[in-house]
Amino acid sequence: ELPKGWVETNLTDICSIVYGKGLPIKRMTETGFTVFGANGVIGKYSTYNYETTQTLISCRGANSGEMNMSPPKSFITNNSLILEIPDIFLELKKNYHLFLI
Repeated sequence: ELPKGWVETNLTDICSIVYGKGLPIKRMTETGFTVFGANGVIGKYSTYNYETTQTLISCRGANSGEMNMSPPKSFITNNSLILEIPDIFLELKKNYHLFLI
């Protein structure tokens, strides 16, 4: 039984799960926006693909399956799965805990 105020749901019922974009290391730059790989920041790039902080699941290497949060204005590579959570659920999060199965 879930604690009071919790809601049980499937992850795919509340968000889309998408891969980041490929970015070869040779295209990274000395300055610019944060590049987020499988387990954290791996460099800089001239543009970003997500303006706001994103919830991520690593999908490469020894840390595959671990959760991360990207910094705002990051280029998120295809070494992470991005949980694109609609604003409505971010608002609900203020009042409810979600138990994901």
